Amino acid sequence: MLVALYARFSSENQREESITAQLRACKSYCQRKGYKIIKEYVDEAYTGKNDRRPAYQAMLKDAEGGFFQKVIAHKLDRIGRNEYDYYKNKHILNLLGIDIEFAGQAFDTSTPEGALMENQLAGISAYYSRNLSKEVMKGLKENVRQGKSTGGPPLFGYRYTPDKKYIIDEHEAIAVRYVFNAYLQGESYINICTWLNDHGYKTRRNRPFGKNSIHDMLKRRRYIGDAILGGTLKMRNGKRNSHKINPNAIIVEGVCPAIISKEQFHMVEEKMKRNSKRPSSYKANYLLSGLVFCGHCHAPMNGNLASRSKKRYYRCSKKSRFGKLLSGCNTVDAPADELEKLVVSKLEHLIYHPDTIDNLTDKILSDYQKIIHDEEELKKHLKQKENQLLKKIDAFYDFLVIKMPDEFEIQRIEGIKNEVRAIRKKLSEMQQTSHPELDRETIINYLASYRDAMEKCESDSPRVKSLINQFVEKITITPENIVIRYKFVFDGVPDGNRTRALGFGDQCSIH
Repeated sequence: MLVALYARFSSENQREESITAQLRACKSYCQRKGYKIIKEYVDEAYTGKNDRRPAYQAMLKDAEGGFFQKVIAHKLDRIGRNEYDYYKNKHILNLLGIDIEFAGQAFDTSTPEGALMENQLAGISAYYSRNLSKEVMKGLKENVRQGKSTGGPPLFGYRYTPDKKYIIDEHEAIAVRYVFNAYLQGESYINICTWLNDHGYKTRRNRPFGKNSIHDMLKRRRYIGDAILGGTLKMRNGKRNSHKINPNAIIVEGVCPAIISKEQFHMVEEKMKRNSKRPSSYKANYLLSGLVFCGHCHAPMNGNLASRSKKRYYRCSKKSRFGKLLSGCNTVDAPADELEKLVVSKLEHLIYHPDTIDNLTDKILSDYQKIIHDEEELKKHLKQKENQLLKKIDAFYDFLVIKMPDEFEIQRIEGIKNEVRAIRKKLSEMQQTSHPELDRETIINYLASYRDAMEKCESDSPRVKSLINQFVEKITITPENIVIRYKFVFDGVPDGNRTRALGFGDQCSIH
């Protein structure tokens, strides 16, 4: 029998030797049983409260390929500490004909006694995890009330005392006060970053200050003496969104030494709110968003709008964050209007060349026929699968005449019924989807309909954006030229090679 081993230790108990011990116990168990191990899956420092673990997910995926017949773990809590995830994934494995066995817990889940034991152990594992989280949260709340650390390095501007209380780092506090004062005086983020970096300040990750660092610093209530627990909102998938405030956050005022005044903090808060609600005239659209890159440092070049002239341009994001001096980037800003017109004109020449039109039309017709053929084949496959499953259901009802099914058998047949329902739903959806007739003239007219939009080259045109994203892979800007890389080679078309370098002289005046 081919088996896979699964081992895990949690972030609360980071000991690599526990993995070694688990695998050793599993290997000894397999040797006694005569199982052949074909793969080991190991998750190090991953909680069992959910199934979002890379090795665990890889094991589930390999199970679909039929690579093994059993999964062996040391104990049930290594598979997970959440009852829903445990039974959901066990059900998936069972439908694939794969069982789970535990080297350190000898019980047979095919018997009523074993199933009861499994249920108890799953509940105990989940209780342990939730109770541990509850106790940890109680400790964190008490730390917040006392103005102590809840983990991680201290916020910039502070240091920890030996008992983990916050005290002001006077050298860094100078920088914090400068940031708040400069922002209120109208200094840009990039100028504030330049001042901090010129004076030798570094972030807690020992990196130069960027615009995001300044934005986050200006929102920190710790600088007015407040402590917060759970400030960021936790989403349903378990991840945290740092851009959304948690309305249920615990805020304790005045438990830490303040670096700036409350009046100054609230003035900054109001200014940030006003800036976030600027009129739409400040906003702009960019046809080439996500496609333009800096040829010097390879960073994306993002769309920017000049505050006074309202001119659009693409600028290296690294230079935008850290400034020209610190980033060392010498790539010039690219005027958006001229760059977009250049790219659209080149693309228009390639797409609407007679040879390209013929080739595209042939390919679209071929792909369209293939889609229809593949759908018909899928319908046949689904009908065959449905008939196979219905035979299994009929066999189950014949089995009922002989003996009463146990809990596992009932669960398995319910899974088969759900598969039949899913297949019938899919077939019904496919029957309702019709495919219109498609000929060469229709395709040519459709492609021609894009031409007017391309000639106008409107930056907010979704049709032009769609066409550019379908054909252009990447645009690289250097001080010498512009390099356009297409997703395809345009056979038979002059300059239709996949990568095309354009000189600046008569193509686009980048300054």
